[in-house]
Amino acid sequence: EYDRSHQLMEERLRLGAAEAPALVEAHELLACSSFHQGNFREALDHTDSVLAAYDPGQHLGLMALHGENPAVSTRHWAALAQWFLGYPDRALRTMEEALALAADGSHSFSLSHAHEHAAYLFQHRAEPEGARRHAEITIRLAEEAGYEYRHATGTMMRGWALAATDPGAGLAVLDAGLGAYRATGAAMDLPYFLALRAGVLLRLGRLDEASDALDAAEAVIPPGRRYYYQPELLRLRADVLRRRGAAEWVA
Repeated sequence: EYDRSHQLMEERLRLGAAEAPALVEAHELLACSSFHQGNFREALDHTDSVLAAYDPGQHLGLMALHGENPAVSTRHWAALAQWFLGYPDRALRTMEEALALAADGSHSFSLSHAHEHAAYLFQHRAEPEGARRHAEITIRLAEEAGYEYRHATGTMMRGWALAATDPGAGLAVLDAGLGAYRATGAAMDLPYFLALRAGVLLRLGRLDEASDALDAAEAVIPPGRRYYYQPELLRLRADVLRRRGAAEWVA
């Protein structure tokens, strides 16, 4: 419910405008919310605000407030926004900064989150090996600490990467992760993961199932709302229709 989250965080900014922890908390969440609504420049504005307000001397207190290191999470939101704005090299550098900050080993949740988002970035770059590498680190960290959500997302990314060479096996792994993801009750990135599933199904020529996956993805997005991955959902839908049309023409 991105509109509602925006309202709450903007109110939080008004209530605690002079407090650095409030600024960091609100702007980091607004970066996440803006990104998911496809407002990538706005997301970058919020990440800049976080980094301007962030005081490393309050590092432990901010991690207690957020549950993770905001200097890390802010950078991987920035990296993903930069990718969608058309800055692939900058996005990769920013993600590497996030991973380097998280790599001190002091906070496994921040590290697992950074590797999860690095896997997303390599998926967007259509680089399965990079996605697989970061997905497997995400899975390992999740298994060690019991992060069920992150284990599910890492498994889906591993499945997508495997599908590049073995679509059938990759789909089975992706579906296992998707089932675990749904079991957590999460929905924030469900359209994205369903789009990945649709893409693998298209590789397998299973057009009806790909169309069903896209229907399910679109059903999660409230009518009239923007979602950052909607252009790819539309491209995949067009691919389904194109292939159906080609099949009908050949027949």
